[in-house]
Amino acid sequence: MQLFSNLRLMLRKNKQLVGKDILGNRYYNSLTKTGEKRWVIYNGKVDPTKVPALWHIWLHYTDNQLPKLAEKNLHVPNLTGTKYAYHPQKSFK
Repeated sequence: MQLFSNLRLMLRKNKQLVGKDILGNRYYNSLTKTGEKRWVIYNGKVDPTKVPALWHIWLHYTDNQLPKLAEKNLHVPNLTGTKYAYHPQKSFK
């Protein structure tokens, strides 16, 4: 399913690469009859938590400014459900 979704976006006419983040994700936009469309093509595994905060703001039309600052914090994946998940003391494992 993800393959077809990515293929559809890659074949979209009038797409414009607007930027790339520190993790290698590429951000695009295109103008259509119904308005502007924005999307991300992930570098590697699709994981929405890999979108930096400033790019998330842009993707969700909260701000039209493209992010200029480099992210200072590296991505930390969600470890819930793994053996590395946080368990407070006195909790059941």
